[in-house]
Amino acid sequence: MAKAIQESKGKYVINNTAQIIPIFSVLTWLPDGTVAKGNAATISTSSFAGINLGAIDPQSYGFAVKTGNVKNAIAGLGAVAGQYVYMDIISGQLTLTPPISPPNGVYKIGKAEPTDNSSSLITDIFLEFEVIIEPEL
Repeated sequence: MAKAIQESKGKYVINNTAQIIPIFSVLTWLPDGTVAKGNAATISTSSFAGINLGAIDPQSYGFAVKTGNVKNAIAGLGAVAGQYVYMDIISGQLTLTPPISPPNGVYKIGKAEPTDNSSSLITDIFLEFEVIIEPEL
């Protein structure tokens, strides 16, 4: 499975669900200390676990980051440099459009960045998690 080259510190997490968690999914903590794909309709402020840098098989460990630059995490979104990236209402996904609130929460995951100084491609995200509005649970 593909791994992202990353410039950030993170931790190992465990996927205790029955599904594979795809690379670059938004993760949230579950009460038992494991992770699952998160979404803006159900996350609580303290449960953001980060973005995984490789797919995580069921009942397996993976690596997640909460800070720093994650390369290629937003490839294909069509972002411009400096544009905010949000947690989507679709579990695990990122979006450039903030979810409608209420009833959903609005969580800024970070800012879009170019891959390098010589590239016009915007595929990286600089993680800076911020709660804009919490969901109505």
